Amino acid sequence: MGSSFHWTDYRQAMKEFYRILVPGGFFTAIWNPRDIESSELHKRIEDAVYSEVPQMKRVSSGKSISTEEMKEKLLSGGYFKDILLLKRRMWN
Repeated sequence: MGSSFHWTDYRQAMKEFYRILVPGGFFTAIWNPRDIESSELHKRIEDAVYSEVPQMKRVSSGKSISTEEMKEKLLSGGYFKDILLLKRRMWN
């Protein structure tokens, strides 16, 4: 789960992940947010999309939650305690 994780009720989602994972299993969430503020490539892609579909409304730009905020949400349910957050920029 990743880019759709923000749509879930975090507490219910964590409870369900805990229920279906085998002991010692892993929950992994991967995002690929658009970085239109600092990536010229992403900005050009965004401009091209809007030139074709000017009425389009984006739901999220990928900047709505920080990794620390995500960590707190993941910990809030009490089901998981070992959380590793990795962040890597893939594009310039």
